Amino acid sequence: MEQPEGLPNSDVLFYRYVDRRRQEFGNRQVGNEELDDLLLEVLDFIWSHLTEEERAYAKEAG
Repeated sequence: MEQPEGLPNSDVLFYRYVDRRRQEFGNRQVGNEELDDLLLEVLDFIWSHLTEEERAYAKEAG
């Protein structure tokens, strides 16, 4: 899949990281549950503000 036009490489790396961490923390709870819940909430918030194209690219490239 091609990188969305005008998307800086640093953004792509960040989107990949967010997607990977969302999946990891969404599938298990580790350590302090309150911190895990907070991290998942933050990652979900960030993910919800990505466009469909950015999400698709992050999943494909990650």
